[in-house]
Amino acid sequence: MPIKAGKFIFLPLALTGFLSLSSPAAHAAALCENVFNDVLEFDSRETFIEELNMKVNYRHVEFKKGDPRVADVLGKTDDILLGFAPYGHAYVVREATRLDGSVLTKATVHDHMAELETGIVVRIKRKDLNNEFLRKFDNSWGVTCSKVACAALAKADVFVGTNGAQFISPYAALTTILKKGLHDGSGNPIQFEIYNIGKFDMPVMLHRLKESSNRIQKETVTKVGVIGTGITAITGTILYLMHLDDEAEKALKNK
Repeated sequence: MPIKAGKFIFLPLALTGFLSLSSPAAHAAALCENVFNDVLEFDSRETFIEELNMKVNYRHVEFKKGDPRVADVLGKTDDILLGFAPYGHAYVVREATRLDGSVLTKATVHDHMAELETGIVVRIKRKDLNNEFLRKFDNSWGVTCSKVACAALAKADVFVGTNGAQFISPYAALTTILKKGLHDGSGNPIQFEIYNIGKFDMPVMLHRLKESSNRIQKETVTKVGVIGTGITAITGTILYLMHLDDEAEKALKNK
């Protein structure tokens, strides 16, 4: 859509749903929204995820170099952003506060890091929050980054799927969100949007995340193997939790 200097074009946008990429209006509406909000251009797309046997609507943001800032992609927002990097990392950002967990190490919180990774981002609509639900996890121990992210979301009354599971695998967490959504503690669905940021399309990002998540599971067991006291009980617990992730993925595929 051509836009003359010094003028803005206002269009009513139905942002609760997504326009099909095949529609010329989709690109026009997206472009006008980008200009109005001063964010990077995005395309509204739809893809079929074979493993989940479902179509997913998302916003694709082309980004080829470096890591984007929240403001670049979403403008000014106080929504919760749950990110999944294709190298197998899950993290949470809200405003300028970011939480990163890791494999059996302490989580870190940065209060001046409003940055995203190229990959998939779930934009979660929640009101009346402060960032203490993230800050309280600083320097806390976690099994994996995904488990820490799920635990943090639970403090904001946001749960993955319908049974409040906390997933060790980033891939299992994301595919559960795509299939079953997000809910509060009372079982009410929570509104969210999916963004795919980078030069690769969403199916490629998902494939890379799956491969990385499988590697992380193996690394977790290996790392547990070098811990001294209580090794048998710890290893058994880790393997049991990973089994739950695997069973959750199988259940998703069968529905």
